[in-house]
Amino acid sequence: MGGARSCAIRVQAESPLLCPRVQTRQIAEGYAGYNMTMCACELDFSSLYPYCSRLICNPHRARNLDQVFALFPRLKERATQKAGTLSGGEQQMLAVARGLMAQPEVLMFDELSLGLSPLLVLQLFDTLRQLKAAGLTMLLVEQNVHMALAVSDYAYVLNEGKVWTEGPAREVARNPQVRQAYLGI
Repeated sequence: MGGARSCAIRVQAESPLLCPRVQTRQIAEGYAGYNMTMCACELDFSSLYPYCSRLICNPHRARNLDQVFALFPRLKERATQKAGTLSGGEQQMLAVARGLMAQPEVLMFDELSLGLSPLLVLQLFDTLRQLKAAGLTMLLVEQNVHMALAVSDYAYVLNEGKVWTEGPAREVARNPQVRQAYLGI
């Protein structure tokens, strides 16, 4: 479809991947990934704020925590449990919650559905729809193509580490080559 090309992710005309981590005007970043290491600590403010800057999180901690617990009531039920003892799905919810606590402008997800039960996958992707409706920009790396295209506005299909095709998610989902190679249709 297309040749390999380079690109950069830019947030407010800056590239957070190339900028120093600490800036006068900070860009809130969040990351939630399957391989994220969970700490063996209580689910309290300290475990939900490890990546937050004091400038970003402190004034809104209680409100942010309420919002996270509204999205993930299961975490509220487990608030006194050590994070390392949570189920895989609960750990994934915690990873997403940690990213959200920083009030990011862009939240990146890496293989959100990997290793989870179909029911938990549906719940997490429903949460992505809610976050999208609330205006959060997300970058989703996901092998569950059906689910990823259903929640995405724009999609890139990679083949051997290179962009094979890209476009609005609905168009990519209708592309005959994508349907045959990646959707099994």
